[in-house]
Amino acid sequence: MKIGNWKGFVDVAGFINHYDNMMEFTFGFYKPDSIPTSLNPNAPGYFKKWFGFRAQNAESADIAGAEISVSGEGAIGPIRVLALLGYTYMNPISKNQDSAYRSTFSDTSSNMLKYRFNHLAKADLQLEWKGISIGGSMRFNSYMKNVDAIFENGFLGQEILPGLKDYRKENNGPTIVFDARIGYCYKEKYKIAFIVNNIANAEYMTRPGDIQAPRSFLIQLSYKL
Repeated sequence: MKIGNWKGFVDVAGFINHYDNMMEFTFGFYKPDSIPTSLNPNAPGYFKKWFGFRAQNAESADIAGAEISVSGEGAIGPIRVLALLGYTYMNPISKNQDSAYRSTFSDTSSNMLKYRFNHLAKADLQLEWKGISIGGSMRFNSYMKNVDAIFENGFLGQEILPGLKDYRKENNGPTIVFDARIGYCYKEKYKIAFIVNNIANAEYMTRPGDIQAPRSFLIQLSYKL
């Protein structure tokens, strides 16, 4: 689309994916039956040695959703403006009702597949004037409702990730992360930029135990051939 000195595009898509015999890495206790469980750290059957992820057959699943993206550029007086917006909605549903499989869910009241988000969004805006650029971006994802239950409940009275259950209860809302940048481009070949990632110093995880980087500052030099 084009309106005056503004131009851009809008893209809208819907999707429905059905999976049969879908594989899913599941965290659990996978000790061979031939080795007796032991509380002795030096024994082959010491229970802490057999925790980990293993590919499991999650059987049937449906992932449906829609996404929209808008990108455009134009000018406000002498200032060039570039913008990008994107949003994705997903409904990742497990159709496997087997009780053993469902017992691995941290939220057994839900059919939602583990480690998935319902809502994802991103936005980016940049202003340019005489080689100087100022920009910012935003990343958004909804709460990860379902993870492996063992991360929250532990095993044989032992916590896998101590404090995770309380952390998830206290941080059960969406995650929003902002980044900012300023740069200068000389003769379209040389560029220097100052970048601040996670400018609000948000504390968030992409999966259990994976705390993402706090606020960071970067200086970037680049040369274009």
